[in-house]
Amino acid sequence: MENLSEDLDSSSEEKSQAPVQYQNARQVWPADLEANANFPFRPAAALVTTQNPPDFSWPFVPGADLYWLELSQEAAMDRGARETMELTNNFFNFPYTLNAGIWYWRVRYHNLAGGWSEWSPIRKFRITESSVPFPVPPINEMLARMEVGHPRVWTNPRVLSDFRARRQHGTAKLVFEKTHALVLASLEKLLPEDPNFPYMDGSQSTGSPAYVKALQDLRKYTDSALDRLLAASFVYLLTGDRVIGDHAKNLLMEFTSWDCDGATRFDINDQVHRAIAYRSSIAYDWVYDLLSTAERKAVQHMVHTRVSALIDYYLVRQPIYQFPFDSHGWTIIGYIGLIGTIMLNDIPDAEDWVRQSIPPFINLLPPWGGEDGSWSQGTGYWQWSSGSNKELMDVLLSAGAINLYDKAFSRNEGLYPLYMFPHGSPSGVFGNDSHYKPDLPSISLLNRMAHIYGDPRMKWASQAIGEEPSLGLHDYIYGDDRLGQLPLCDLPKSKWFPTTGLVAMHDDLRS
Repeated sequence: MENLSEDLDSSSEEKSQAPVQYQNARQVWPADLEANANFPFRPAAALVTTQNPPDFSWPFVPGADLYWLELSQEAAMDRGARETMELTNNFFNFPYTLNAGIWYWRVRYHNLAGGWSEWSPIRKFRITESSVPFPVPPINEMLARMEVGHPRVWTNPRVLSDFRARRQHGTAKLVFEKTHALVLASLEKLLPEDPNFPYMDGSQSTGSPAYVKALQDLRKYTDSALDRLLAASFVYLLTGDRVIGDHAKNLLMEFTSWDCDGATRFDINDQVHRAIAYRSSIAYDWVYDLLSTAERKAVQHMVHTRVSALIDYYLVRQPIYQFPFDSHGWTIIGYIGLIGTIMLNDIPDAEDWVRQSIPPFINLLPPWGGEDGSWSQGTGYWQWSSGSNKELMDVLLSAGAINLYDKAFSRNEGLYPLYMFPHGSPSGVFGNDSHYKPDLPSISLLNRMAHIYGDPRMKWASQAIGEEPSLGLHDYIYGDDRLGQLPLCDLPKSKWFPTTGLVAMHDDLRS
């Protein structure tokens, strides 16, 4: 990615002629909004974008009820072609492409007390002739596109037969056989009981070793049980085996019976709480035809209860479009969108969940990077969070809403591990969990990108790590056995990621 070096005429804003209804504006943009963890102005000044159109965002202004976005190909913004939008949110994705070339943009806000503010400084960006189209349909259009039947996760009724047939060949066959064997071995195991948490009475400090150990045990227990649920549900989806399907249903109904205000509630461990909500929703989608009306209602009620807590925290009290740099909040917004997409037409509120979560998710994807594909949190969190991003991306794709793998960040993301986290690294770099070296999560992500983009360099980078693939459920759909490997001979030995300021320098990317 490159930058436009030509500076804007410093007097261009003074020379611009605002529409008549805004000429008496008095308010200015609060400077402190740009100095903290708020939505940034995007596209950044002088961006050369490979995405058409780029994502637009600006700081959330408390009390603002409207924003006015203007674009023009004239620097003075007082004549010529212009795109204008009156918006209720501080972000926007155009539903159509823009002309290639240089564009100028600005935004202002409105509130009842002071009317319209002054314009923000004019920023410019350039759309290249070779940019990849990324129009984002209005949310009403995406809702209309979405699959109305079940399943919706990774497949849909129209392509289910072909999806099932994948288990007969290649990596998908290995994934199926491994998962099938694990499910058969667990059929006689007891159903997981609602766990206890020993310190719900506040008898231990939340930072004490005993409390932390109890949290770790709770998550390990719940994740293991949820793995059983998804494995059995997935095998039923692929085979229609009624014995396995009934086992999956029994597991799902057991999770449904757990006390949402007990040990697995949000304020004790949000990761456990959200995992039960979204993974139960996926299982519900895959075993839907086995559930009675009463059982469906019970699952829907449990999911609604758990999602309500997530929405209250991350869309009401601490909304993601005001505070985008929240690691757990960002992941949870994706899960809200995922659950809403699965439960659309089944839970009345699910449409509102989709409307509230998916537009900011698409615009912000991800808060930790930009068009160059880099990740500001460092390599450890890239391994965990990037995989979480793709949970919703995959479901939106299989449900027919939008392909987020076309977004510039997604297309360039593979460069980040190739340069910043290559095979042979003794550890990662920057941020939490930087002590981890490239491992199974990296292999899964690289294999996925190799498959989606048909990129043999990613396939080579994945296999060069040297670990055996974990053969998780995602590998069933993202393992292109026909794709060869290509060592990294055609890439420069160094790379600058301007979005995050990272620079990588190597003497040989292949070693």
